[in-house]
Amino acid sequence: MSRRTRIFRTARVLAVWLVIGVVVNVGVTWGLAGIGPHVLVDPRLHIIRFPRGWAAPVPDEWPPPNQGWEVRTWWRYQASTSTNGPERGVSLDDSTTLSRLATFSSEVGWPCYAMCYWWRSKATSASETLLEQHWGMMYVLPARWFPQIIAIELPLRPLWPGFVLNAMFYATFCWSVLRGPGALRRWRRRRAGCCAGCGYDRIGLSMHTPCPECGNSPLASP
Repeated sequence: MSRRTRIFRTARVLAVWLVIGVVVNVGVTWGLAGIGPHVLVDPRLHIIRFPRGWAAPVPDEWPPPNQGWEVRTWWRYQASTSTNGPERGVSLDDSTTLSRLATFSSEVGWPCYAMCYWWRSKATSASETLLEQHWGMMYVLPARWFPQIIAIELPLRPLWPGFVLNAMFYATFCWSVLRGPGALRRWRRRRAGCCAGCGYDRIGLSMHTPCPECGNSPLASP
């Protein structure tokens, strides 16, 4: 096997396992986004008395928020900011009178935050709420299966570099579970001077001699 062929084969194998890591990463993230608010316990809730800015992107005409909260756990970060109290009756450039402005953002993933979504809303003086949602997908669960879970919000936007780090972590984990034992077994056989494929004792045989038992060549051992 030529060096170029080995490099191409290694790159292809790494790409396959990285794709597996991406799929597992998205699955774990969506799983945490779905069961987290209902099954897992939020250990910390921090009320923001004077938020430094909005929790999500907003138009330039929006005034600064004056209240909010945030929750940070090992699997999720959520933040919400809004205008209330002194900010009631805000008038924007398009002459729309608003009673409340609000934003919400959520970052989900483990071991790093990997995906996110956010929304912002405007409530008019006529009690009409205009909601804008980005990078999120609402999924409604059957009520007969989950009577306490009506709908969950799935994040769609990757967070860098957390998404890549998680994908590499899960790719390594999957490889360790599926291929790790075989690789360890072949390494121990080579160390003991045996055939990596079947365990035949190769003592006294040349490195270029195929295994008499299975025909495996040491130079081509997986």
